[in-house]
Amino acid sequence: MLFCQADEHAALRISIDCLAQQSYTAQQIVVMGPAHMQPAATGAHFIAVSEPGPHSLNHWLDSQPEADWIVLLRAGDRLHPHALVIMAERMALRGESLCLYFDEGAHDNLAPSSPVFKPDFNLDLMRSLPYVGRVLAFSVDASRTLGGFAPEFSSLAAHDLLWRMVEAHGLQVVEHIAQVLVQCQFSYADWLAAADGEQQALRVLQAHLQRLGVSARVSADEGGLLTRVTYEHPQ
Repeated sequence: MLFCQADEHAALRISIDCLAQQSYTAQQIVVMGPAHMQPAATGAHFIAVSEPGPHSLNHWLDSQPEADWIVLLRAGDRLHPHALVIMAERMALRGESLCLYFDEGAHDNLAPSSPVFKPDFNLDLMRSLPYVGRVLAFSVDASRTLGGFAPEFSSLAAHDLLWRMVEAHGLQVVEHIAQVLVQCQFSYADWLAAADGEQQALRVLQAHLQRLGVSARVSADEGGLLTRVTYEHPQ
């Protein structure tokens, strides 16, 4: 699933071409974006939406009973040529996995740079920072069973879904692939600094702790996705 914004024609073309060149063919390449972006989406199924987000994504999930997994990408993301086969292999070897994340780098249309090597899934670290990043793969069946992507969490709806998967099935369902499988024009650093994510990070974490019945105070550091959790223990 490729999301695009207005006037991202060149970035969208880069991502579609990378997907078309995968050694393991994607079942379907779907693009969601403003209607005027459709001419740039040759080779993909285009869904015109005024604002790509959880509502549109849930509608697509409900209409795709044959889909197994979905990878969330943004225009300008460049997948490694063997990214999908590496993901498919991990899905097969780790049948309990419901969400995959992987290492990533930046790309400024000239050269790759700034690789980010992420740790394996860690509960406390994830509660401090959604370090898994925005490029995530989800089991479609598990996503639908848990109610899909919550629109109220907007840009971090995927991370809320990840938490609900962990709450329902355990930590082992989140799998880390320790390889740089994507290089992003909208980089990891850009994503961490995005203004729309700061309050969402706080709300996503609060909802996660409330569902577990954990008494805690959550605060956010200004200017990023970093959160602090103070657990409240009974006296």
